[in-house]
Amino acid sequence: MLWLIGPGITSVLAGGYDHGKATGACYFAPATAVVGQPYQVRASGLPTGVNVELFVLNYESGTRLYGPLAVNADGTWSATFTQITDGKFKFEFVSASANATRLASKDAVCTIAIH
Repeated sequence: MLWLIGPGITSVLAGGYDHGKATGACYFAPATAVVGQPYQVRASGLPTGVNVELFVLNYESGTRLYGPLAVNADGTWSATFTQITDGKFKFEFVSASANATRLASKDAVCTIAIH
């Protein structure tokens, strides 16, 4: 799966509505990339049986929303991305609340620098 993030992808507005500590993990392969270079995002410890969404936040290109994601039965997920602008891109995996607050739960967070 290859996603190009840039013009033509609809931006979404995101509020600060998550709670809790991210108990999952995510990382990139390679750890940094250059504009136009594909890189893989891998996440683990994601909840199963609920909708998990991915917010990709960048100050200059805005926030993108992907989901619900097809999380594997072992709580893992991966995809390949390519950025057309430089900067830091923060990946936040969130799911529906598991408690009475009705606020989204932050499942995993990681940031990549694109040069």
